[in-house]
Amino acid sequence: MQDDPGEAVMTVLAMASAMVRTYREDTLGAVRRHITRCLEENLIEDVEFWLRVRNQVELLQWEKTSGGRDRKRAPAAHGRPGEEVVLEAWLKDVLSRMAASVLDEPIPEALLRLIGPPVPERDPG
Repeated sequence: MQDDPGEAVMTVLAMASAMVRTYREDTLGAVRRHITRCLEENLIEDVEFWLRVRNQVELLQWEKTSGGRDRKRAPAAHGRPGEEVVLEAWLKDVLSRMAASVLDEPIPEALLRLIGPPVPERDPG
């Protein structure tokens, strides 16, 4: 959400509030569409932002439906729709595959020379 350093930055709470006012009952659907678009365009920081917005929207909607009663209890994570769970599982898979490709790359020779030879392990006995 920060392409230009001079650009105003919208907080997660401000975005969640604006989304609830704009989309009402379809707020989570709209947030999911933003998450999907960011994933397709490989905008990882934006995905993180929209996941936080989703969490805030869930909290705002829970507070609205609870009417201030029992404010100690938070919305149950297991109460999420199936597609939310699937989206999170898919996101974890994509991110782990992205990190795995980096881990599979060989260490450059220049870096190995800087580090030096491996230190032999001492016998614990």
